[in-house]
Formats: sequence, C-alpha cells, structure tokens
Amino acid sequence: MTRRSAVALVGAIALAVAAVPVTGALVAAEGTQHGPATVQSAATDGEVERQDDDASEGGSSDDENRTVTGNGTDGPPLAPHATVGGGPSTGESVGAGDVNGDGTADAVVGVPFDDEAGDNAGAAALLLGPVDAGDTDISAANVTVEGTAGGEWTGYDVFVADVNGDGYGDLVVSAPLRSNGYVYVFHGGPELSGTLRPSDADAVIAGGDGGEQFGIAVAPVPQEGADGLLVGDPRADGEGGEDAGAAYYFSPDSLSGDLTTDDAALRVGGEAAGDRAGWDVAAGDLDGNGTPDLVVGARDAGESGAGAAYAVPATDAGDRSLGDAAVTLRGAEPGDSAGHTVGVHRGNGSASVLVGAPTADTNGSSSGAVYVVPPESGSLADADPAYAGAPGDRAGWDATAGDVTCDGRTDLLVGSPYADEKAGAATVIPADGSAPVEVLAGEDPGDYAGYRVAVTVDATGDGNRDALVGSPDENVTNTTASATLLESGCEATADPVEGNASNGTDEDTETTSDETTEETSEATAAAEAPGEGDPLSTLAPIGVAAGAVAVALGVVALWRRG
Repeated sequence: MTRRSAVALVGAIALAVAAVPVTGALVAAEGTQHGPATVQSAATDGEVERQDDDASEGGSSDDENRTVTGNGTDGPPLAPHATVGGGPSTGESVGAGDVNGDGTADAVVGVPFDDEAGDNAGAAALLLGPVDAGDTDISAANVTVEGTAGGEWTGYDVFVADVNGDGYGDLVVSAPLRSNGYVYVFHGGPELSGTLRPSDADAVIAGGDGGEQFGIAVAPVPQEGADGLLVGDPRADGEGGEDAGAAYYFSPDSLSGDLTTDDAALRVGGEAAGDRAGWDVAAGDLDGNGTPDLVVGARDAGESGAGAAYAVPATDAGDRSLGDAAVTLRGAEPGDSAGHTVGVHRGNGSASVLVGAPTADTNGSSSGAVYVVPPESGSLADADPAYAGAPGDRAGWDATAGDVTCDGRTDLLVGSPYADEKAGAATVIPADGSAPVEVLAGEDPGDYAGYRVAVTVDATGDGNRDALVGSPDENVTNTTASATLLESGCEATADPVEGNASNGTDEDTETTSDETTEETSEATAAAEAPGEGDPLSTLAPIGVAAGAVAVALGVVALWRRG
C-alpha cells in the first residue's frame, strides 16, 4: 500500500481507554443527545496542568457573537456517529489511521489521567474501524497502551503514521511526564492487539535532562517512503535560556530501538527564555519543493505571551535557533498565545500555515482566533483571522482542516472548549464564505467539547470523510469524559493508512496532531480549481504551488502551566 501516492489530510481522534462506563455528554447542534459524562479535574502533577482560570472573563453565554446556522444543506456538514466514553481525560488527545491494513481508518484516543498502571500513569486506546454507531465504552478497545507508573501521563499525545514504510500505520504515543519525557512507536499490522507496555515498543525515544516535557506535542513528518517524527519539548533549556523550549526532528531511518534526543537529525531551540517553543508542532511541504517543512508553535514567545509560530526546512541539520527560522509569524497582541496550536493548511490552491491564538481578544476578551496565512515572516496583526469566537470561547484551542461541505475546498474545523461556561463547541467554517456551523456542543458546563478536533479518512466504514471531537473534562457528577466521531457526506478518496490531523491541513492533503493523512486528491482538486472569493484561500500565498504532500498536525490541546 503506497499511501503517499494518495496524499491526504487526515484528522484523527476518537475513542478511549480507562475501564469506566461510557456516557458521552455531548449534544449535536441539531439536538441529538448522547449520554452523560464527566472527568476529574487536572492531574496532581503540577508540571503540566490545564489552565483553569475563568475563561469567560468578559464573556457572555448567549452566543451573541457566535454564528451557528446551516450552510445551504438539509443539515449540518457533520453529524454524530459514535461516542466513546471513558475515565478522566478521555479525548485529551486523538488520532486515526489504518493500523491493521484493512482499508478502514482505526481510531486512537489518549487518556493521560488513566489510573490503571498508577495514579495518572495514563493510557492510550486503539479501536479498530469501522467504528460501530452509538455509545461505546473504552473497554472495547482492541489495543491498549499503558504507562509504567503513576504520574507519567501516557497518551498525552497520540497519532498514527507509517514510520517504517511497510504500508501499515504505526501507533505513536507520548508520555511527557515520565522522567524527562518519552515517545513510543508500535509498528502496525494485523497482529497488533491486547495490552501493550513501553517495553513492547519498536522504538523508544527518551527526552533530555532537567525536568523537561519531551513529547508534549508530537507530529509525523511525511516524506517519500516513510514518515519521520517531530517532537516538541517546551521546557527544554538551551542557548535561548531556561524554558526556551525546543523541537526535535527524527528521520525515518533512525526510528528503531532505544533512542535519545542526541539521535535527532535536527534540534531547533526557542529564541528566548520562557518561550516554550515546541508547545505544538506540525509538518508539511509549505514551499512546494517536495521536502517537508517543520512548524513549531511557541505560545509564550514575544511580549507578554503574544506567541509565535515558526517554519524551518526538515533538511536542516544539527542544533539551530528558531531565531534563524525561514518563517516567523508573531502574535498580533500581547497575551494572544499564538502558536498554541499550529498546522500546515494545504488546499484551495496554496499551502499556508495554520495558527491558533486562543486567548486573543479579537472579538472580545479571550474570544480566540484562527489564522490561515502565507508562509512568510510577519505579524499576525497584518492578517485577518479566518475565524474568531465569541467572548470567552478561546476559539483556536485546537483546529484542523478538510473538505466536510463536499465542494472540493478546504474548510476549517475549530474547537472552542471554553464556550458557554466551558461546555465547549466545535464549529465548521466553510471555505465558500457561508456562515459558520456549530456541529457539536457540550451539554453541560465543564464538558470542554472541542478541546481536540480532527478530520480523518473513513473510520465509520461508509466510505466518507469523518471528524472527531474530544470532550476530555466532562465533569457532570457520576459521568465520564468522551470523544465523538462525526460523519460527513463527502467521499473519502485518500488512503487511510495515516489519519490524524488535529490541526489544520487540507482534507485531501496529508496531515499530522496530534494525526496524519487524509486526502491529497482533494488538495489536488482544490489546486486545479480554487474557488474565487474563498475566505480561506484569500489568506493563502497566491504564488505558492500546491505541489507535494502537505501535512497538518493537530497537536496537544492541554493548557500546560509551569
């Protein structure tokens, strides 16, 4: 199976682990309800926590600034198919891809607060596709990866990518709080099953020294033959100073056996102390030269946390500074947290960088914003957001892309987990300029729906494109967290070997977030006939060819405080 011959965006996600009964607490935009759900609050490990300050400061709960209407069809572009419920943090990370080679995408969900191997040891669960409709418990997982001891946060990031080039998607799981952080790779194939431990992994990458958080974000780096890995380490020290952060690129031929950061082909370090570079990472061909570019988000970079996103060629080698990056995109205003999520958006005739700035005040306090901009250095203050939420929404906490409106153009899927008193929502922003459509909303305050979002190749078995939405902190009494798989009416034309893109890419483009391949055919179609007046394509570089494989990674969505 040569998945790259049909490069495609892949979103990832859904399903879980942690043997707790399910009852997802999500409600579709049209009112379809799923059972109740809940989650424990943040983990006891203080190094990585979700920011839990009041997201609704200055905000309102009446959605007066959030447009939720139809887009000219009989219903929303995405509708719930299945909800997988589990224990605390189910849906904190999500991914998808064909691990067993049956031609249908499988779904993987991280549960970093799972306690099976110890308090917050964490776990990841893989459910083989096609995923059955209705409510499912994480105990139904075909493969479960467990941590080794408490406090490791195994499953903090998960995705599927073919790192050994055998045509099967490989399962990648991170554990950023095990020592200085670890990333595990389990080779896919029909024999992959049961409960796995890190000692069963085919490749184990250990972080460096000094209390780092290697593996907070991980993304595949697609290229001909096999995928490499890009790993974020936002607490890494270096020439930039303490917690400047870093990202490490591992080439495909290195991904075997026991490895350390010393085995990386390229290390790119943050510009200054406290930047937290590597908070999110993604990869894809931005300049059309046939080789991948690495995108690194640094949510705390710049004046008072304006944030930044950088792009560097994967062909660089050695130890480099992001101060020398080929592309640097600065946050528009202090406190925007630009780079909290990053991706490569290919489609509508061009390749662009997707940047989420969830605490931007574009449309009111912490409304959040998502940008789709040309790969050229500058300030996001010079670009119009592709989408901004209502006050308090924190839109752009996570975001991805793909054609879910079936018009051959790349739409956006944006998570706003703090909307409506943290009930959360996931919204489609159609590329044709029609009104945004809320496709999934949290049922109760604290659900955090939209914490993770992804578009993926067929995981339902109907031959169509799907999406996934994580709702990891559903804290309704006596219920559990969940992830929801939504289905579209758009035919999935790409090979589903890799299928996870929690962050911006084009649907028929290869992607990476937390999540990797989905559809190149769509990117190709969009490149051949880009729509005039497309609000997303107007932000894309007109002169950039839509050539080689593009990738977008949706990566870690947790707000980590230090």
